[in-house]
Amino acid sequence: MSDKTFNPVMANLICPVCAKQIPVILINQKLTKKAAAEMDKVSGQNIGFAEEPCDECKELMNQGDIVIGIDIEKTTDMRNPYRSGHFVAIKKGILPNPVQYVDYREMIKMGLIDE
Repeated sequence: MSDKTFNPVMANLICPVCAKQIPVILINQKLTKKAAAEMDKVSGQNIGFAEEPCDECKELMNQGDIVIGIDIEKTTDMRNPYRSGHFVAIKKGILPNPVQYVDYREMIKMGLIDE
């Protein structure tokens, strides 16, 4: 084990809209060798969803509501649906929520995305 008690590391949060990695710096709060060693386990890892969207998604959300494409067939938990990689901004106020999950096949039918 290392002798250091302070171990800041880089990790990633995930944008809840586009699933892009957002780099963050984590610092151990307990200044012990054990806590510092635990930080190495999360270094470079995705550690969860960010509380807010990334800057690019925030900009899109300022322009309109966001439709995120998902694949219903591959989704096992609707709290974290399987994203298809599609997302588009549409006129504000059309959707009941500013961010809406829609099966990508429905997005094709609506003309929001190409096949």
